[in-house]
Amino acid sequence: MLVGKIGSRSCCYIAAACVLVALLLIVFLTIFGVIPIKNGDIPAGEDGMRPETTIPQGRLRGINMVTHLGRRFSAFIGVPFAEPPIGDLRFKQAVPAGPWNGTLDAGRMPNVCVQRTEELMGDEDCLYLNVYTPQLPSSQNATLLPVMVFVYGGAFQYGTNNPDHHSPKFLLNKDVVLVVPNHRFGILGFLSTGDEVSPGNNLLKDIAEALRWTQRNIKYFGGDANKVTLFGGSSGAACVRLLTLSPLTKGLFHQFMIHSTPQLYPPVPEPYSVVAARATKLGEYLGCPTNTSTTLVNCLRTFNGTYLYDTEVLLKDERTARATVWYPVVEPDVEGALFTDTPANIIANGKQHDLPWVALVTKEEGIVITAVYYDKPDLFQQVLDNLDSHLISFLRHDVWSADVDAQTAALKSRYLNDLTADRKLLLHNLTDIISDYEFIYHIYNEVKQHANNSAYKSPAYFCTFDYRGTFSDSYIFSNGNPENLGAVHGDELIYLLPGPKEFFAPPGSEYTENDMKMIDAMVELWTSFATNGLPTTAALNDNAIWEPFSSDEKYLQIGNDSDPGIQVKSGFHEERMKFWENFFAAKK
Repeated sequence: MLVGKIGSRSCCYIAAACVLVALLLIVFLTIFGVIPIKNGDIPAGEDGMRPETTIPQGRLRGINMVTHLGRRFSAFIGVPFAEPPIGDLRFKQAVPAGPWNGTLDAGRMPNVCVQRTEELMGDEDCLYLNVYTPQLPSSQNATLLPVMVFVYGGAFQYGTNNPDHHSPKFLLNKDVVLVVPNHRFGILGFLSTGDEVSPGNNLLKDIAEALRWTQRNIKYFGGDANKVTLFGGSSGAACVRLLTLSPLTKGLFHQFMIHSTPQLYPPVPEPYSVVAARATKLGEYLGCPTNTSTTLVNCLRTFNGTYLYDTEVLLKDERTARATVWYPVVEPDVEGALFTDTPANIIANGKQHDLPWVALVTKEEGIVITAVYYDKPDLFQQVLDNLDSHLISFLRHDVWSADVDAQTAALKSRYLNDLTADRKLLLHNLTDIISDYEFIYHIYNEVKQHANNSAYKSPAYFCTFDYRGTFSDSYIFSNGNPENLGAVHGDELIYLLPGPKEFFAPPGSEYTENDMKMIDAMVELWTSFATNGLPTTAALNDNAIWEPFSSDEKYLQIGNDSDPGIQVKSGFHEERMKFWENFFAAKK
């Protein structure tokens, strides 16, 4: 405040003094290691004051950052956890990174993995992670902090651990250590030959290797390797869920949290024979020999990685209309396989990791698909004019349904029984169909099955994120429509690991008082679970306790439109969930 007054007065009277004050301020900030970078809300330190730590691989020099409340913490950006998966390591599971000489500059953004969003970008040398810690250990006997490892989403096709996209500035107000690894995408992450040459699931194995790195090294950053919470959103949540099914990941994490896990149809993970046939088809397109897996893979390794990533267009299946071609796979029974049975069988047989977990859905998950129709009524009218075919196209229930026509009729009867109704109501109901089918029902059902399976003793918590604040992913999904479309797919992460404000709202938008309350509540819920396995917050109405899911179906409702209030409820959309139970019972 004093510097601001002095600077203002000087600028008013003596221009030269104004410049001097600005220079002195920069010097002051430099001495104390807090020089703002990029958008100004994440400062970094100068060399003389930068944090350092030594791990078995070598010495690391990080940077200083600050939370939105002004708490200073250390960040180590771009730490290699695996060797670059290039050359003979392409299409193989991650190999632990080796040592380096001297001090590694852990203040530079690593490469993103090969991906396409608006344009093709990235590099295969991308297996780096970021570590954020509020305190480096002062001695070998220092108290260690709980660790949170985040897996970002992106349809298994894109994403980044860049702190500008997943900022630690909220979570690091609490005493936790945060780890965010990169991983491969597309064919580079999921090609499988159906045998030991390239069994598949390398994207998942990248995350598993990052977890092994965490076990070996996190104590050097002040983290407790015996208290690791794995969490992720969207396809990242699917990765977390799949990693709970593997005997090879036992002991790498101790509880988990999944946000908006998508329902993946046709069945995913896919049989390895299906994925191997796709690899052979690609080889034929590219003129590679396909007589053996070794010759096929060796040929594919001669192509540029970015070129291979973009070959998805050659393999898209018009019948399933899937935007993604390469998915997780049920691997052959070979060394290093993560899982060799379907998730349904593994869970039903009590072989999933028996760990405490939290499952979250958002109220309007389906906006990720329907947002485009809100300002394009003519396009939505085309959907209504050909409703049966569009419902099948959206849901792909024709792939598994015993009676597609009957099930399509049931959907219309339950959600769209009067096509003369207000168009916004019809669009909201179509959103509900996609929300329930693609996300909400199957997540709810997994939690319910866990609670009813005597093989599992650990608690499962269920919550719905219903808060709509200033910022929302709907702004992205709708190409800049600022209309309030509710709490949509991914919105909860805005209050945990926020991205750039301009991604989620018109320029100049700022967090409101209610938004700040939601940040406090979400951070408290998530970090309390990471700390002691009990998700709690002072924001809970009437000092209520969020209990594990059981026969009374207790769940947490986080917010209600613009109201940040949090309350415990019982009986989650019972009539809707019963409809979907009957709907999915009609399988072939």
